[in-house]
Amino acid sequence: MYAFFDFCSIDVKYLVLHACRIFAISGACGKYGTGYLAILIGALFTMLIQSSSIFTSALTPLCGIGVVSIERLYPFTLGANVGTTFTAIMAALAQDGNNLQNSLRVSMCHLFFNISGIILW
Repeated sequence: MYAFFDFCSIDVKYLVLHACRIFAISGACGKYGTGYLAILIGALFTMLIQSSSIFTSALTPLCGIGVVSIERLYPFTLGANVGTTFTAIMAALAQDGNNLQNSLRVSMCHLFFNISGIILW
């Protein structure tokens, strides 16, 4: 049973990463809010695959060969940084009633710390 879910998880990760490459290469963000939309897309895709490392390492070679510019890749990376906090929030929600408030407090600090880094950008 678990092997089936692992297989589906890999398939979903492949589809999400392929869609992300299309967004990054085609400039699907358009002229309107390019950076902020790319941050949102990066956060959403990272929430889906639950790994900012996979997301970033899938886009880095495209930047290395010159398909995607660094200026276009940087907002995706910032979004991946925010999207990775979703895993911490899910883990915090899995705590029992006694530890729920403290675990949510720590996960929200993680989220707001990453958002404050984007605001500084």
